Amino acid sequence: MEVTANNPGMWALHCVRPGHAERGLKTLVRYEGAADDRRESADTRNTRRFRVWPDTILSQRQAAGETTRPDKQFQLTLSGGMMMGGMMGGDDENTWTINGKAYPNTDPLVVKQGDRVRVRLFNMSMEDHPMHLHGHSFAVLQYDGRPITPMVRDTLTLRHMESYDIEFVADNPGTWFFHCHNAEHMEGGLITLVKYQ
Repeated sequence: MEVTANNPGMWALHCVRPGHAERGLKTLVRYEGAADDRRESADTRNTRRFRVWPDTILSQRQAAGETTRPDKQFQLTLSGGMMMGGMMGGDDENTWTINGKAYPNTDPLVVKQGDRVRVRLFNMSMEDHPMHLHGHSFAVLQYDGRPITPMVRDTLTLRHMESYDIEFVADNPGTWFFHCHNAEHMEGGLITLVKYQ
């Protein structure tokens, strides 16, 4: 992780999964000279989920903030586990799908070099999915259909019924995995590919 220190104060850096910060998975980022008022400025209960530092990588990669339309758009609906496994004839807890298909039968995201690619991710399953894209960074543009301050990531966790719009520039030719970082989900089929023409 890399940030630009240009927002003085004291900030909480913590896990956003329920209960994790309260059990100690948190720390503070404190600027020199900042008042040490932990009750106000660094209470993780009051920290907005999308309060992030401006990211200079974003403008360098031109991943967001422009009015041009994407060259390619995809929608990936994540499902499986208890909801889908039995319907597909597999183990209820071990079959995970993207758009109703488990890898290696998932449809790849076919792109050309230079394409601006937008992907809407939607999690219909009951479990969290930390989706990780190999070979690229992406900008997170929307949460549940609402614009947010863009963030650059290569992994993004989707909880039950959450959706995110992400965008990346196809600037690294090859064939790349886009998969859930939970090993059990990945082994159960929650993988697709980004494939250059």
